[in-house]
Amino acid sequence: MPYGFFNDVLMKTLCDILDTMNIPLLRRDLNSEKKESNVRWLLRNLRVNNNNHPNIETVIERLKKLLNNIIFEKEYPMDDTVATDIYPLTVEEYEMIDIVPENVEVE
Repeated sequence: MPYGFFNDVLMKTLCDILDTMNIPLLRRDLNSEKKESNVRWLLRNLRVNNNNHPNIETVIERLKKLLNNIIFEKEYPMDDTVATDIYPLTVEEYEMIDIVPENVEVE
């Protein structure tokens, strides 16, 4: 499976969850050049109108990982052929996308 597959699926899942939350449409864009500023804005403001959302903790955790990846990629640009996942997925994240790889044990 290609490197970006899980990240692409998780980004889509994250965007799908954000679509169910009360946030400005422009701040939901995580694919443009404003991705970093949108992630930072979401981390500061997401709980204001969405604190009772059932997936709020998952979204916050994933946004933090995404921001860390953005910062890391800016400081250490990687060639696509050498890319490795800086922040591996948790079992919960695998379950969230209904894909459990062979080397992950699910209790």
